[in-house]
Amino acid sequence: MGTPKGLKPIGLAARDTLRLEMGYSLYGNDLDDTTSPLEAGLGWVTKFTKDFTAKELLQQQKAEGVKRRLVGFELADKGIPSWL
Repeated sequence: MGTPKGLKPIGLAARDTLRLEMGYSLYGNDLDDTTSPLEAGLGWVTKFTKDFTAKELLQQQKAEGVKRRLVGFELADKGIPSWL
């Protein structure tokens, strides 16, 4: 399909590497229903100016600070981290 233009299939590992580099979260992998947007580092997309489910809980968490936080890490050598 993309061969005439020099494109190659890459797969999910490449997608995950790129999204991790950008800091994009993937539901079910980096966060789930037990992780708040603030814990996942997504406070920047959480607008407290509108009503939504658990708004009061998240406002309290923001005021008190999160007790756990999703963080990234940088490899010292070249490679791709594996969860397997």
